[in-house]
Amino acid sequence: MDVAQFFREVFVRDFEEGKAYILSQARSIEDPLALARAFKEEASKQLYADPSISLKYSELLIFFGQELQIPLAYGLGLSAKGDALSTLGYHQAALECLERAGQEFLRLGDEYLWARSRMKWLISCASAGQIEKALQEAATVRAVFERRGDRYWMCAVDLNTAIIYKQAGLCQSAIELYDRVLAIYAELVQDGDPNVYRSIAIAENNKASNLSVLGRFSEAYSLLYSARERFLALGNIWPVMITEITLADIDFAQGYYGSALKRFYQLRDLFEQHKLTDARLLAGILLQMALCLVKLGRTQEAYRLATEALEQFEPKEGSWEAGDMLHQYALILVAVGRTKEALNSLQEVVELFHARNLMYFSNIARLQKAELLLELGRWAEAATEARELRQIYQQQTLQQLLLRTEIVLADACISQAERCAADADQRQKLLQEAAELCLHCATRARQHNFQELVYKCRYLQGRLALLRGNEGQAARYFGGAIAQVERILGNLLYDLSPSFLRTTWNMYEDMIVLQLRRGKKEQAFRYLERARSISLRQYLNVAPVTAQQAQGTVWQERGTLFLQKQTELEQWQERYRKCSAQLATNDPLLLALVDREAVKEEMNLCEAKISELFEWLYVQQIEIPDHQDSSLRSTFRNVRTVDIAQLRACLQPDQVVLTYYLCRDDVVIFALTPDTLAVFEVPGAALQVERYLPLLHAHLQPAGWSDPANPPQQGLRGLLRRLHKLLIEPVASCLPPREGLITIVPYGPLHSLPFHALFDGARFLIEDFQISYLPASTLLTRAMQPVAEHKSALNEPLIFGCSGNRELPSARREALEVAELLRGRCYLEQEATGERLRMLASGAPVIHLATHGHSRLDAPNFSAVLLADGLLTAFDAFHLDLHCCELVTLSGCETGLALSGGGDEQLGLGRAFLVAGAASLVMTIWSVEDNSTGLFMHYFYHQILQGESKVQALRTAQCQLLRSSAAYAHPYFWAAFRLVGNPGPLGSAVRTQLEKQESQSV
Repeated sequence: MDVAQFFREVFVRDFEEGKAYILSQARSIEDPLALARAFKEEASKQLYADPSISLKYSELLIFFGQELQIPLAYGLGLSAKGDALSTLGYHQAALECLERAGQEFLRLGDEYLWARSRMKWLISCASAGQIEKALQEAATVRAVFERRGDRYWMCAVDLNTAIIYKQAGLCQSAIELYDRVLAIYAELVQDGDPNVYRSIAIAENNKASNLSVLGRFSEAYSLLYSARERFLALGNIWPVMITEITLADIDFAQGYYGSALKRFYQLRDLFEQHKLTDARLLAGILLQMALCLVKLGRTQEAYRLATEALEQFEPKEGSWEAGDMLHQYALILVAVGRTKEALNSLQEVVELFHARNLMYFSNIARLQKAELLLELGRWAEAATEARELRQIYQQQTLQQLLLRTEIVLADACISQAERCAADADQRQKLLQEAAELCLHCATRARQHNFQELVYKCRYLQGRLALLRGNEGQAARYFGGAIAQVERILGNLLYDLSPSFLRTTWNMYEDMIVLQLRRGKKEQAFRYLERARSISLRQYLNVAPVTAQQAQGTVWQERGTLFLQKQTELEQWQERYRKCSAQLATNDPLLLALVDREAVKEEMNLCEAKISELFEWLYVQQIEIPDHQDSSLRSTFRNVRTVDIAQLRACLQPDQVVLTYYLCRDDVVIFALTPDTLAVFEVPGAALQVERYLPLLHAHLQPAGWSDPANPPQQGLRGLLRRLHKLLIEPVASCLPPREGLITIVPYGPLHSLPFHALFDGARFLIEDFQISYLPASTLLTRAMQPVAEHKSALNEPLIFGCSGNRELPSARREALEVAELLRGRCYLEQEATGERLRMLASGAPVIHLATHGHSRLDAPNFSAVLLADGLLTAFDAFHLDLHCCELVTLSGCETGLALSGGGDEQLGLGRAFLVAGAASLVMTIWSVEDNSTGLFMHYFYHQILQGESKVQALRTAQCQLLRSSAAYAHPYFWAAFRLVGNPGPLGSAVRTQLEKQESQSV
């Protein structure tokens, strides 16, 4: 019988069919012992490709030995099964199986096979908590191979012994053992044995893992890349993935969260592409992805992934794997606010590992418990735990864990010192201990490039300096912390950046407060703006990755996979649009056929997949660090630069930029003019603003009006007057001449405030000034640039009118009127589709969408406008080509509302259209009335055609509407509209085209 053919036949069959095939071939097997050994060899090979397949082969080998009554085959099958179970993490079952195999070999008088069966037994024994027993057995097994002069298997014992050393926390001893093994392998590899080549790769991977624990990352990276190349050459994808997991862990340890996330995405892709079945491996990847997302502030997504991981693999209760997964899951619970449950879980993990004598893992869980106690404000308990752990980690020289412990202890000391002002001696003692800890930690963390620990330590040193009254030193330390945060931002892109800033923005806030206190107004402004709206600026500054750029990595068919993901994203987006169209219909015949709950469930699934795929495509642009990271620093430096002189130089003579900041209880207003930067602080104003805003929005809801034909204004004007006093009157000396331009840069909840409707007791602000808006002051240079002349011919303006099954009857009329004014292409109702918009948007100088708007503050990238074929979301808008478009008007409800993310990033529909290339946006910040909107748009475009700037046209339209009738004087009807972006007139090429079209029509 041909052995290769035999295994091919077995491989394609399931277990029962495999048994039947073996029985059918039993009589034709000439040398059963040779086939049994080949069977065992094949199972061993599969152990490094897919342990689940190895387990299947081992079970078939056991069956083969039993049915043909061949004890050696039976023993080899038991040995192979134990190896597979150990690799899959079922250590107790592995021990039982390997004990039976060893007894079978000893009964046969084969000490050599007994010794070989102990290899995975050593790992499972240690994982079961019997480390001393495992080390004693390792010495016995090694002696067997030494007597036979078998250096390969002597090294194999040493490899497993080194793994046990790490479990005991003896990483340096493990490294020394790996060095000895690699020196021997260097001699053995000359024989060309692929097993030696594979063993070298395993040793390199494992040594690298130990080096990373000691903070020796450069050496670890080199070894891991070498190991990965060896595994790839052998065609073993499973160990390639293990190596890549180690690389991702090192990226994570250094604070390269974007790189780590990218690697985990690639790992999941490989798992799916190669149809692997190792549930534990997949669960581990998902949990590590979840921990990355926790660091990036994406807690709900992290929780969803962690839950999926536990569904994929449910370890045996009380096992090492159960403890490992439980302690990672506890970190997710902390992130989602389930702290009491997390604390109980961590204590359970501590006890589980302690009972198994796995002190390295038990102490990690104790450290995480101390970090949680610190977060809960239980500083004394956290300090006690940290002091004990510090002594342990100092003895073991485990740098990262030691430094994390010192951070906890220093933070606990500072927090206690801040609250024990009455006891001066105790306070001084705590501050001195914290200072010594921070000094040691800062030096070591920087030396080993633990980026997260560096910024945390610098931040603690800043707090410490403030407690000691040294503001200058505090500013230097806060600056160092922020610089380190921005190095991490250099490894993040797009929505990962504001997510991460949500967890670190407090450092910027403390720095801004400190600089204001020191009278350093320009420094305060720079720190406010340097990371603000970072995601939007990254989108605007970095071109999207292409499939061609995605090629050239070690991952085979990466470019093909990129195209597959793009196609998959488009398919999910199409499914989403169809679902949204079904929900939007009011056709009685169709309504009877629609299961609304099922459609909503389908839309939730679509949203999850679209979000994941969109992020996957953009994560491909993240640079994965090798040994140096200078390129990452320079990437972010270009984005964060805040040149105040450059910002002032781009302002018009009669323009002022008012940048707002809510500084704890106060409002801070930075007034930027062509000549200077002034700062105004309004004590207690933030509290008042936050109290007035909900009341203001309540007054803007027609449902609360007793007489809609005569809307009440007194209460509303009173609120607008109070807000004017808080937000405008303090900067009265910096306001431009009447009819000058004020550019508003709001902050936090102020993004939903219509500044142009603020009331001085006699006039609204818009009646005296032109008002435009920007999400960040640093976008001034882009917004104030003259419109570039278009190199290619422009198309006509593009106007869509979709009444949403006639729920907005004026939308159709509005679109027709705008199209007539602009002489543009007009698409109504069923012709107003997202597909048509995607096809025709490129080259359109003006785009007007009159339709329903849907704001989604729970999922801002799914904020949308309704078109005939479903919702056009922010995700869809990102991919429009609007680089020739000078004005997009989103004439629907709440199209300008956004969620404020980290760094005050405005997440929503407006950001997506700016990213797509639109120079200016007209959007709404509440639900608008149908008829008044049509009239407003008539006024607005009429002024545009008269050559007015966009901001002046908007001002004139708002003033005309508020003066057109007593009812429309209410801000509800005219103040929802705001202009974001370039405030100037349409470019000359567009104006010429519009004039030409108008003359042709005449």
